[in-house]
Amino acid sequence: MKAWIVHDSKFGNGKSLGEAMMRVLSEKMEVEIGHVKSTSPRRVARDKPDLLIVGTAVRMFSTSFASKSWIRRLKRQLRKEHYVIPLGAVFLTHIMKKARVHFWGRRFHKILDRGIAISEVYPEWLSGRVKEAEGPLYEGTIENFTHIAHQILKNTSKST
Repeated sequence: MKAWIVHDSKFGNGKSLGEAMMRVLSEKMEVEIGHVKSTSPRRVARDKPDLLIVGTAVRMFSTSFASKSWIRRLKRQLRKEHYVIPLGAVFLTHIMKKARVHFWGRRFHKILDRGIAISEVYPEWLSGRVKEAEGPLYEGTIENFTHIAHQILKNTSKST
């Protein structure tokens, strides 16, 4: 089994969350991690992963254009490859309380969920709140992502 985690980390917070999930997922599958600006959607589509996790940041009251664009390019590549990823998930890093960024979380989740490129998307977007724009993450955030990675791993095993 194979997983890809793609993030749009500017200060390293999203990368840290992706790496925390990678440590858990790598117990049962091969995991690749990369930044949206240096990870080719074509490469990911050709790898035919069983799981895709995409992270973005809420900056200036919007999610990253680069992340949204990356997902759209990936979906085009998946159609060319005639492949559907069995399971996907999204996470956001943000400075505001989760309730304040819920709108962006739902919209980003919907971008991944829309269409047929991903069979099933983890029902909730994952929240990685930071204390300041450059971090650090709030205490317990890494542990929460580790716990969720275990849940995703169980879902991946069921769907493949």
